[in-house]
Amino acid sequence: MDSLHILLQKIREKSGLYLGKQSLELLVQFRNGYEFGVFVGSWEKQTGRSFFENFDEAMKSDISNLFRS
Repeated sequence: MDSLHILLQKIREKSGLYLGKQSLELLVQFRNGYEFGVFVGSWEKQTGRSFFENFDEAMKSDISNLFRS
């Protein structure tokens, strides 16, 4: 979660660079995309398979297992 905090700090400093303009809606969409990317990476690391090639199975995954250290 520290990486998200660092990223949000960078967005705060240069929101136009990351979002195009200052907008809460765009920030929420950016964060959702970031969290989905973390989910995809975690799933692929845990399973050793491509998320999008196994999309149906991946979307049925219990995501709580993916974020345990």
